[in-house]
Amino acid sequence: MEQPLLVTSIRRPWHWGIALVAAPGQVEDFPEIEGGRTLGSTSGALVIKVCHAQDVEDVDLGFAEATVTIALHQNEVTPADVHAVAGGILSTPDGTLSVGAADMDDVVPAHKGMTRFLVSVEDPNDLSPEQVWVDLWPSGIAARGV
Repeated sequence: MEQPLLVTSIRRPWHWGIALVAAPGQVEDFPEIEGGRTLGSTSGALVIKVCHAQDVEDVDLGFAEATVTIALHQNEVTPADVHAVAGGILSTPDGTLSVGAADMDDVVPAHKGMTRFLVSVEDPNDLSPEQVWVDLWPSGIAARGV
């Protein structure tokens, strides 16, 4: 498999149990997540379920954390050893995406204009995953499979 141009992993407590992925400043177009699904998507945003910060057995240990890994590619990818749960195209007018929630976010590179995405998890039946992968590549390259 071709190496990504850039990989950013964000590991932290997600106090709302969701990760929002959208162009910075996006205030509309946040989709709802249908029952039994890991995420909702529109052309403007992804809302991805992740392990909720309160999902710990012993509260003295602190908050639970989840990792969202964003990989920027030059070409389409098919991740190995994980399950793709959604794919599509996101609007990325300035070539960046904000990844976060209501309490904080990180801005990561994307392709300028429109960016294809593929979201993958280890277990497609886990609706509160501790690890989520989001692969990005230029919109001019068609996606296969999802």
